[in-house]
Order: sequence, then structure tokens, then C-alpha cells
Amino acid sequence: MFGVIPFRRRSYDIDAFENEFENFIDMFFNDGFMASYNNMNMNSYSPIDIKENEDNYAVRASLPGVNKEDISLEYKNNNLIISAQRNAEKNNDNSNYMMRQRCSQQFTRSFHIDNVDEANIRARFVNNELQVILPKKYKTQVNSNRIKIE
Repeated sequence: MFGVIPFRRRSYDIDAFENEFENFIDMFFNDGFMASYNNMNMNSYSPIDIKENEDNYAVRASLPGVNKEDISLEYKNNNLIISAQRNAEKNNDNSNYMMRQRCSQQFTRSFHIDNVDEANIRARFVNNELQVILPKKYKTQVNSNRIKIE
């Protein structure tokens, strides 16, 4: 009996291996263990800037995807506390999504800022950015001393 072993192009085997490897990596980082790690560390983090001026502190926090009603802002015990909730789209759509990464998330950030006139704190939320002005009780000169590193 005579048998024929089909000839395969070598590049096909390499392409198949590369595709399988890429699928594994994609699954690991986007659908598996690392997905929850990435969501926890990246998506729940919102960049915040705090600038000290002569008569106030200016805080800017980027909060994309957050509604004004879902933001909580408190100042207590010399701490500014910013909390926000981002809600996932509620959708009963039966479309065939290839991937869906929108989910509900919340975060809280706290910053120690003293010498604040609590009664006159102002805040506004414009274009997905929270802006907070914390007036100082008494003015201070903003000094910067360069420290030599040995």
C-alpha cells in the first residue's frame, strides 16, 4: 500500500503558531487574570493635579465617563476626599459584541491639605474635569528650596 503525506508549507506552521501565541497573550491580558488587574489599577485611576498658590489651593481631577451627580466631594479633618462612580451602560442589546470592556467602577482619592477656609471652598465640574478651589485661611508665600542630593 502506498501512502502520501501531504506537503505543508513551513510558513503555515509558523503562522499558526504565531496566531495561537497572540491569541493566548490577548486572552491572558484582556480576558483573564490580568484583565481584572488592569481594570483595578488603570481604569479606576484618575489623574489629579494640586497646585498651591499664594491664597488658595487649586485641584483639577480628570473624571471621564462620570456624571456630576455621581461625584462626592468632602473636606474633613484637613483632608480633601474625592469619590466618583462610573456606571456601565445598561443595555439589553443582543448584538454580537466581539469585546465589551465597559463596566461600573468607583474610586476614592484623599489628600491632606491644611490651612483651608472650609466655608469658602468652591467646586465645579466642566468637560469631565472637576475643579476645586480651596481658599487658605491665611496667605502663605510659596517657597521652593532646592535640596542638594549627595
